[in-house]
Amino acid sequence: MVKLLSYLLIFVFFSIIFSPARSFSFPPQPHVLKSFNPKIIQAAKSCPYTVTIKTSCSSSSYTRDKISLAFGDSYGNEVYVKRLDDPSSGTFERCSTDTFQINGPCAYDICYLYLLRSGSDGWKPESVKIYGRYTKTVNFYYNTFLPNGVWYGFNLCSDKEVTGLVENLKSEFNGKVIHNQSFLSKEISRINGRYVVIASVIYNSLLSIFTSFLLLTVITLACTFLMQFWISQIILGQHSSGNSNFV
Repeated sequence: MVKLLSYLLIFVFFSIIFSPARSFSFPPQPHVLKSFNPKIIQAAKSCPYTVTIKTSCSSSSYTRDKISLAFGDSYGNEVYVKRLDDPSSGTFERCSTDTFQINGPCAYDICYLYLLRSGSDGWKPESVKIYGRYTKTVNFYYNTFLPNGVWYGFNLCSDKEVTGLVENLKSEFNGKVIHNQSFLSKEISRINGRYVVIASVIYNSLLSIFTSFLLLTVITLACTFLMQFWISQIILGQHSSGNSNFV
């Protein structure tokens, strides 16, 4: 029983820790990258990407600043766009969402993104979403004004390595939890089987006692009836004899 309770506590502990509904991660904040030099890669294979940029409603009404973009993975594959904006088409106006179709080197999991603003109007992006045919969709949340003349964004590549390690540990622990859960189920089934046997024995014993009591009651009632009948016959016989002697 102690062993069973130990496995139950372990199962509850790991279920709480590794529950997918719980998250202790905080959204990363963009930062300035002073020494960033975008790569111009002539890749043998080119992949399409869709980049969706949402401009904050607290941004300036429009911007004529030059906006550059660079993103990539942890394997050195990088996509660089020298200029995204088009002042004549009203790109990056306040509260707007702009979508760009871009081709570049084929990246795996995109883990970094930087924007460069050059100009005097100012611009406040809210979010940047990138998705492609061979990569997972990724979102980067800015919601702040871009500084002028510096690359500003995110580098989550090291976080992905940590995430992979955590996922491996999670899988290992989940395997142990599943094994312990299976053992726990077997123990509960075994104990339930014992309870069923005990309950069956108790039921049969009570049924036997009740049957015996009922039989004893019937015999007692029958004996009482026969005794009363025998006594009444004796009394009637004595009464008949007395009447004969009197005559």
